[in-house]
Amino acid sequence: MNLVPAPGAAITADDFLKLCKGHRHDALTLLAHGTTNGAWFHVGLAVECCLKAAIIQKERWNAWPQKEASQGLYTHDLLRLFRMLGVEPHQFDTRNPIAPALKTILDWRRDHGYSRRGVPKKVAEALSKAAFGGDGVIEWLATNYRLDI
Repeated sequence: MNLVPAPGAAITADDFLKLCKGHRHDALTLLAHGTTNGAWFHVGLAVECCLKAAIIQKERWNAWPQKEASQGLYTHDLLRLFRMLGVEPHQFDTRNPIAPALKTILDWRRDHGYSRRGVPKKVAEALSKAAFGGDGVIEWLATNYRLDI
């Protein structure tokens, strides 16, 4: 597999973690100011970046592969990224503390960002908690894949 990254793209796990932290900051700031659409969008992007960092760690790659070499990796589909990581979210034991957060996170779709309808505050807050809370997906990924979040 060609591991040469696209010019200007996030390259390393650390690059993706920096993006994750930036999206987390943006999401929490927007949520605090009542901008739920933006908050919701950035929560999903934070999870996506964290997943990509975890995949890099798991696969022991030094960089994210070029798009031409690995089309399947270039996705915003969180379920697909979890599966690339070797995690089958739909088979999680419902008693596992991460299961409710995982179920909530999987409702996120990047294309929802094009919707003219607003994201209800309750939905944006639930997604944020599912991502960033103590029993959230990002904390779980950081613990299980040794990510410095």
